[in-house]
Amino acid sequence: MQGFFSAEIGPARFVQQPDGDLLIVSDATQGSQFALRLTRLNPAGVRDSTYAPNGEKILSGLPPNLG
Repeated sequence: MQGFFSAEIGPARFVQQPDGDLLIVSDATQGSQFALRLTRLNPAGVRDSTYAPNGEKILSGLPPNLG
């Protein structure tokens, strides 16, 4: 399953992984520093702490034309 939705964090894209978890990608840009937020939820909708301490990783220092 793949999709697009808007949430409090702004527009986001998601993909369901083979194990049933959802990986959500959203914009985490601050000022001119382009960044992406990757949030992983388990099938119960809870943030996956095995992915990151709070189920979320920030990829920063990305080129502004990445998307």
